[in-house]
Amino acid sequence: MSEQREMSGSISRNKDKSEPGANESWPDYKGSLRVEGRDYWLAGWIKDGPHGKFLSLAVTPKDAPGKKEAPPAADDDDGMPF
Repeated sequence: MSEQREMSGSISRNKDKSEPGANESWPDYKGSLRVEGRDYWLAGWIKDGPHGKFLSLAVTPKDAPGKKEAPPAADDDDGMPF
């Protein structure tokens, strides 16, 4: 596979979605892109809208952790007496 060029990407049909046991929520299309030196996964779902079919996209950094960490708990002690 060749190296991804800057400010470009590609997306193709997700063959895994047609396999037995595939999850219906899996993207219809998947691929990758590179923006400003950072690599991303690209996912697309064909959806129906009020004006016809469209492609809904999601972008995830390739170096993103598997699970999102919960934000730190707010510190309720701000020094105010009330």
